[in-house]
Amino acid sequence: MTKQTYTVTVDYSKSVTELVKEGKYDWANDSITTSNFPSKEKGSKRVEITLFKFKENITSKEVVKKMKAKGYRPATIKELLTLGVNKPDLQRGNWIVALGSKWLGSFGDVHVPNLGGAESDRTLCLPWWRGGWNSDWQFACVQVSSTLKPSNSKSLEPSDTLTLSDIDVKINNAYEVLFSETQIINKKLDKVIKFFSMTKNDHDEK
Repeated sequence: MTKQTYTVTVDYSKSVTELVKEGKYDWANDSITTSNFPSKEKGSKRVEITLFKFKENITSKEVVKKMKAKGYRPATIKELLTLGVNKPDLQRGNWIVALGSKWLGSFGDVHVPNLGGAESDRTLCLPWWRGGWNSDWQFACVQVSSTLKPSNSKSLEPSDTLTLSDIDVKINNAYEVLFSETQIINKKLDKVIKFFSMTKNDHDEK
C-alpha cells in the first residue's frame, strides 16, 4: 500500500452543490447534489487528506477496515470536493474515491463519489459501493484524531460521529437485505410461473 497526503481547508458550511460548482468539472453526475448528500457539518478546518492506494484488488469494506486499523476514517464528499477545488490536476489520470459519503440510488444500489478523468478532462462520478476496486483506484481518508472539529464552531461530540457511521452501516445492510429478499421473491415467482405453465399444459391436454 502507498499513500500521499495533501492539506486543504474544508469549509463544511458550504453545500455540496456549491462545492461542485467551484470544482469546475468538465462533467459531473447530476445526482451529486446537496439533497442527495445532506450534511450537518459546520465551520471551517484545515484537514490532511491522505490517499491510500492498494496493489491488490479490494472491496469497499476491506478498504474501510484497513483505514480504521491505521487510525483513519474514509473522507466525506465535502472533503473530496474541496480536494478537487484545491488540487484540480491531481485527478487527471487518477481515480480518487470518498467512501465516507453514500447515496442510495433509485434502483437500490449504494453509490460513492469519486474524482476522475484524463489529461484532457476532469470528472465527478458515482461508482457503486459494492463494486470491487483494482489497483488503479485511490481512497481519500482523514486521521480520526483530526476529524470533524470545525475551527469556528462547537466541536462535534463522539456520539455524532457514531450516528453518522451507524447510518452508513444501516444503508449498506438495507441494500444487502433488499438484494437477498429480491432473490427470494424471484425464486418464488419462478415456482408460480412453472405451476401455472404445468396447469395450462394439463388443461390443454384434456
